[in-house]
Amino acid sequence: MRAIYSDINSNDQIALQLAHDIASPLTVMQFNIRFIKDLLPEKNLSMMQTAINQIREITHSVLNKKNIVSRINLVTVVEKIILEKKFVWKDRPCDIEFITPDKKTELIICAGTTDIYRMLSNLFNNAYESLGEKRKIVVRIDQSKNHLVLSIVDSGCGIPENKINSVLHGESLKENGHGIGLNSAFSYMQTIGGHLVLRSTEAEGTEIQLVFPKTAEAAVSAHPQNKMTPR
Repeated sequence: MRAIYSDINSNDQIALQLAHDIASPLTVMQFNIRFIKDLLPEKNLSMMQTAINQIREITHSVLNKKNIVSRINLVTVVEKIILEKKFVWKDRPCDIEFITPDKKTELIICAGTTDIYRMLSNLFNNAYESLGEKRKIVVRIDQSKNHLVLSIVDSGCGIPENKINSVLHGESLKENGHGIGLNSAFSYMQTIGGHLVLRSTEAEGTEIQLVFPKTAEAAVSAHPQNKMTPR
């Protein structure tokens, strides 16, 4: 047991050191971005600035070790991630269809901004990496009185039925993977009072459903260290 605690403390120290070391080159990147603003299209510049902001938020959250819960427009976050992925995957693109009840309506969840972006980005990557000849990802948001449900459906290789539970608990089916993305998403959804549902058929594809509570109280009370930021 003592060895386990030692490993955890060691990992915390490594994370803190990395977050601290990243801060300096990040400042240099932010300072120099203004010198290339006339050389890049506005869309590319905006994505670059968004990426810098995300890295800054991640390092800030690691250094401060706080879980700040904010009101987040789920549609806006998904749209930003889709735009980013289309750019990153442009050399080997796939069709991404986004279905939502009404893009003019704010569909609000209560979660950590950095955490939710990281989680969704990882799940999009998993879906993309599973694709073969059929290259389509469907993203859909549904809502009920008390929940918002974000579904990510891919036409990829699928997961064997006897491996689904293992994958949710950290096992990776990738040759060099670590199984962190899906397991982290499964755990994080629980911390904000939601849950993750995984359905998959081998050789047909996978559907991941993220079920979010609509109320801020559920997100905060589900995890005592969460703190709600004011509106």
